[in-house]
Amino acid sequence: MIDQLINVAKSTLGTKLNNEAGLNENEVEKTMDVAKESVFDGLKQEALGGNLTGILNLFNGKEQVSTSNSIVSTISNLFVSKAAEQLGFGADKATMICNIVIPFIMEKFSNKDETGEAKDEAGLMSMLGLNADDAISGLLSSFTKGGDSKSILGGLFG
Repeated sequence: MIDQLINVAKSTLGTKLNNEAGLNENEVEKTMDVAKESVFDGLKQEALGGNLTGILNLFNGKEQVSTSNSIVSTISNLFVSKAAEQLGFGADKATMICNIVIPFIMEKFSNKDETGEAKDEAGLMSMLGLNADDAISGLLSSFTKGGDSKSILGGLFG
């Protein structure tokens, strides 16, 4: 589903990104790759942080898409950071591009007519291609990492 949203954004926003941000076709493509990565990572981060209900409400159109929404804010912050790091954009340019791309994608994400509706968190995770079991074991492994001193727990006790 995220791939579909990115493709819609790419076809709809390409000219706007060219005119307003001066991006060429290759830069638009790379920007959309960063947007996809940011949306996926942001949703995963929010899910692992226990905000599945917030994601579900946003997806089902029950929460507003704005920078005051913690999910949108998380994704926006990731995008700006990744765009600066991976694409070499300055903070101002990355933020300007973010303000065009991320609200557009998140509006589509929360539009039931375009993405459908999820009945519960498990259904949403499945629609997003996130496996709840994998997410939980990933979270647990970050705490334990085989008991080495680089793990969160290892750092506390090692």
